Amino acid sequence: MLAVLICCFVFIYPCFGMDSEGIPEHTHLRMKFKLGFDFQEGSGLCPWALENYNLQKKPLFFFEERNISEPDEKTPKTPPLWHVVLDTSDIEFVTRPFIESKSLKKCVSTIQRSLRSLQELLKRGKSVSFIKWAAHNKSIGEKESCELVFSEHFPMVKERLIIQPSEDWKPTFSPQVTIQHPLEYTIFLYFGLFGFKDSSHMMPFVASLPFSNLLLQVHEEADSLKFRSLMEGYKTKVSGLTFLHALTLVQMTPDEDDDDSTLLAETKKTLTDFLQVDAKMRLTLMSRRPFSSMLKDIKLPKESNYPQFFFEALANHNQRFLGTYNVPNLFYRANYAEQHFDPHTGKEISQAGLLPLFRESFMKENRDVLEKLLARGVVSTVMIRNLAKTHLEDGFLSLLNKPRDYFTRVVESVAVPKKRHIIDKEKRVIRKVDFAHDVLSPPEFLDLDNSMGAFKEKLTLEELGYGEAIVEVRGIKNVQDWFFRKVGFEPRIKKAFLTIPGENLIQEAVGLFEFLEKFGTPQDIEDIQLGMTYAVFRN
Repeated sequence: MLAVLICCFVFIYPCFGMDSEGIPEHTHLRMKFKLGFDFQEGSGLCPWALENYNLQKKPLFFFEERNISEPDEKTPKTPPLWHVVLDTSDIEFVTRPFIESKSLKKCVSTIQRSLRSLQELLKRGKSVSFIKWAAHNKSIGEKESCELVFSEHFPMVKERLIIQPSEDWKPTFSPQVTIQHPLEYTIFLYFGLFGFKDSSHMMPFVASLPFSNLLLQVHEEADSLKFRSLMEGYKTKVSGLTFLHALTLVQMTPDEDDDDSTLLAETKKTLTDFLQVDAKMRLTLMSRRPFSSMLKDIKLPKESNYPQFFFEALANHNQRFLGTYNVPNLFYRANYAEQHFDPHTGKEISQAGLLPLFRESFMKENRDVLEKLLARGVVSTVMIRNLAKTHLEDGFLSLLNKPRDYFTRVVESVAVPKKRHIIDKEKRVIRKVDFAHDVLSPPEFLDLDNSMGAFKEKLTLEELGYGEAIVEVRGIKNVQDWFFRKVGFEPRIKKAFLTIPGENLIQEAVGLFEFLEKFGTPQDIEDIQLGMTYAVFRN
């Protein structure tokens, strides 16, 4: 039986047209990639920004390199090194994606100097206006052959104050990175970054690994040939897509013991603690491209069947996906929410009018939490599932009553996009609307500007040269020992990777870039194969 399963896994790739698309064996062929950073200073320097959603995530000013020659069609204008946005009440530096380290060094160096200038200004006066801080950034730019360019949104904050949180304030970052890379590197790259001991990462990773049961069985049989065949299967684009897709489902799936009241309280807590309630809060890796778009880029033959492959690889041959996380039966209870804001004022819009629409027993049991969330404009999936039946279309009600059908629909939407569900506020009913992408990009009921699967434009051939996947690594500060050993960082850096805007930040950012630049050698793959095996047995 095992031999048959191995054959199904390894030899399914030719019929997917993927047998020649794996990681190259030659050490001189490196992985092409782009790497960008988000450095969010997490001290809440702009508490007033919470009062106006229209200020959120809007570029305020850009730090641009001066072009030596005028841009034209053949040599377009170089994107800014970085720009500043507001994220909740925080100031965030967002860089462009880099393909070489020289500009990255300049980028991180100028971000450090910008933040240092802000720190000095706040020491003098405890608060400083954006326009005054911008003037200091302009001076930094002049010394670096750069210029500061204001966006159309800057006038909204020009005279607003950045406030020192305490006299001994020291900036710290909540970092994220975004990596564009070929799908065939996915499994080995992220196991390499986050492996192999930390169960908080390895349990969901193992639960998302295609055919992980086979990995256990080939070791039981001590069959090195089948082991190598299995690993070759992991070096393909379809395996990388399947892993990313499965990991999203696994991390969005709630615990079996969490009832609706518990999940509702969880939403209230994340709103209070993090001022966010959407699905990405649970994700280590978040795809910025729709899974359906990546599948199209793989260009599978007509006879291939991605959903069938996914079900076989995960639902049938991964005991963690099916058992520990029980994704097929529990995903329909995924807990996330949308917070509604007035498009003109940016203020929260109360959704208290929904209160009478819930099932009576649910409302009585959770009235206090419901009133507080609805008053803040929050509508969650738990609330939607507990609307009275008269407010649910028959099709949606049927899906809630058949959890496996709900799961199947989500998987199948990657190959054949389905209609997605929305709240029709006028008719006060859940209904379906046309949608051109999978129903995780973004998840149902979330606004279409949500960051999950937000990059919906078709990539050009030149852009695809850097890979089909664009992944936001939300847990980058938690990378593990194998990565640090490969880059040769001291142990003390591990405790604060990319979080301290001090003297080591350039070294850390460039170290990550150089790791990606060299990644994918036969030695790397051999190391990670050992680590993956350990992780599967341990988790």
